[in-house]
Amino acid sequence: MDEEEKKRVVLDASVFFTRFPVTGECYTTPDVVNEVKTEAARMRLALLEEQGLRVHAPPGPVAWAKVTAAPGKAAI
Repeated sequence: MDEEEKKRVVLDASVFFTRFPVTGECYTTPDVVNEVKTEAARMRLALLEEQGLRVHAPPGPVAWAKVTAAPGKAAI
C-alpha cells in the first residue's frame, strides 16, 4: 500500500470553492455539503463524489465517549 492509498483527508467547504487538488480517501460532512451553493462548487462536489468522496455525519456523543474512555487504543 503506497502513501496515497493510506492518506485520509477531511474536506471543509473551501475545497469546493477552489481548484485545490485533493488525493487519497476523502470525507466531508452533510453540513459542509449544505454550504456548497454555487454551480461551480456543486460541480466540484459532484466530481469528487464520483471519485469516491464520502459524506458522513460526525460521530455522536456516545462514540466520542467510547474513544475518550480508551486512551491509547483508538486514534482520532
